[in-house]
Amino acid sequence: MNEEILLKEYQNLCHDVQKVFVVPLINFSFKKTSYLFLLYKNFIENKGKYNINIESLSVFAHPKIVLSRFKKEKNILHYHWLEISDLQSLSGMIWKLLWITLFKIFNGKIIWTIHNKFPHANNYIILNRLIRKYMAHIADKLQVHCKSSIDIMAPIFNVEENKFFIVNHPEFPAEIIEKNKAVEILNERFFPGKIENGDKLFLMFGEIAKYKGVKEIVEIFNSLEEKKKLIIAGIVKKGNLKYYYESLSSIKNKNQILIHDRRIPDEDVPVFLNSCDYALFNFRDVLTSGSVILALNYKKNVIVPSKGCLKELDGKNIIHFDNEEELRNILISS
Repeated sequence: MNEEILLKEYQNLCHDVQKVFVVPLINFSFKKTSYLFLLYKNFIENKGKYNINIESLSVFAHPKIVLSRFKKEKNILHYHWLEISDLQSLSGMIWKLLWITLFKIFNGKIIWTIHNKFPHANNYIILNRLIRKYMAHIADKLQVHCKSSIDIMAPIFNVEENKFFIVNHPEFPAEIIEKNKAVEILNERFFPGKIENGDKLFLMFGEIAKYKGVKEIVEIFNSLEEKKKLIIAGIVKKGNLKYYYESLSSIKNKNQILIHDRRIPDEDVPVFLNSCDYALFNFRDVLTSGSVILALNYKKNVIVPSKGCLKELDGKNIIHFDNEEELRNILISS
């Protein structure tokens, strides 16, 4: 379904479109958990059906989009994440915006997917907001993942709602294995001897970052019974190392709060997702989350804040909360 919506939008901007430039690079090493690969999967694997070539570009390959205009190619530029987090990304942003602007000047058509309300790093706030507003205005269409995102972002960018279109977050393939087997593997390979019979497992899965409220969750679990165990699994997001160590230092019981601070390869994802009783998320400010979609595909009970697209989720396995007190009560009663 997603590819049909995208195809319609591409063709509305360029009737006989033959190529879509995608930024950033698609990570083909994580085909089961890569947002970009799963979004374009059917285009990539069924070129004969859609007659569209998906070409993902690195930072240094941006001049290709302008060169394509001189070659009179029938193409679209579909841009995704766009933010400054440090001095290196600041210099890279100047380079990116130069080629994006030239592409637009030469009548190139641009779609920008808005993944976040604001950059999660919370650095260069004013500059990031100016860049994002500029991108929202020069883009021909803005893709979001739900109606709530339109309601949130249209006034922030001061653009008309009809400039937006919705494509649902792609589904992640789930490999279901028996829970006891998953716990056994988890206990043997990642947390030797730490998980016992009768433990209730709560999983925070994905990159470890401040905007995910990890430290606050740790402090809640410090006051919960020991049989309720928290597993935090994922690589520390760039720029969050200090916050990560602060979160570690606040742990009172290292047998109750277990951390695997590494990128989780695709083959290990089923071990973590099948072993937990609850997938737990404490985003401070978010539009959507791939980790939440992943947990739902594994049929997990999911605890999420009522924010952005997450408040539109429903079902018997969705548990919403509005504040920390509600979250604490949920964790006590779970």
